[in-house]
Amino acid sequence: MTQTDIPEKHILVADDEAHIGRIIKIKMEQGPFRVTLAFDGQEAVDVLEEEQSLDLVVLDLMMPRLSGLDVLDRIRSSEKWKDLPCIILTAA
Repeated sequence: MTQTDIPEKHILVADDEAHIGRIIKIKMEQGPFRVTLAFDGQEAVDVLEEEQSLDLVVLDLMMPRLSGLDVLDRIRSSEKWKDLPCIILTAA
C-alpha cells in the first residue's frame, strides 16, 4: 500500500501563535492529512460547528477567547464530537 492509497485524515490545529500552527500544518501535510488552522479557541469551536468530519484536534492550552481546555470541554460535551481524539500542547 502506498501513501496515496491511504485516505486523507482531517486535523484541526488551534494555536494562537501563527508560526507554530503553520509549522504543525506543514509537517502534518507531509503525511495523508488535511489541516484546518484556527488561531484562538472560539475560532476552533466555530470550525467544529461547521465541519462534517474531523479525525483529530490539536489544541494549544493557552489561547485567547477560549482556552484549549474550554474547547476540549465543549468537544467532550458534544454528542457529535465526544469521541474525537484530542492532543493538548503548551509551551509553558
